[in-house]
Amino acid sequence: MKLISSNKKAFHDYEIIKKYEAGISFFGSEIKSIRNSSPTMTGSFVILNKGEAFLINLNIPDYKFSPKYLKHDPTRSRRLLLHKREIRKINQQVNEKRLVVIPLKLYWTSNSLIKVEIATARPLKKYDLREKSKEKSIKRNQW
Repeated sequence: MKLISSNKKAFHDYEIIKKYEAGISFFGSEIKSIRNSSPTMTGSFVILNKGEAFLINLNIPDYKFSPKYLKHDPTRSRRLLLHKREIRKINQQVNEKRLVVIPLKLYWTSNSLIKVEIATARPLKKYDLREKSKEKSIKRNQW
């Protein structure tokens, strides 16, 4: 597994409940662009719609050597490749427990596929963030 990009802010702003692995459908110029430069995942999220999952706001810059007619929109919505039962399970968690679905990592697998690790998460409140930083500082001072 070779890491392409990670969403570090997600670990700070959310409490991660459960992780899933999903494939993504890309255009050819997007793959070439990912090989040359890393995409940014900050502000990206997952939407579940009619039995399908879409990754929104994943910013993949244009591939500079592709012709104009093959260029892609950098922040277009990309379809996630998940099993129907996984989508139903995630959708049930989102509706019942008021969770959100966010991407955590984008990485290459051993057989040259790009996968994304998504997670159901609960947003942290301000007082939770303060408490978390307080615990970190106490832990740091103990050493």
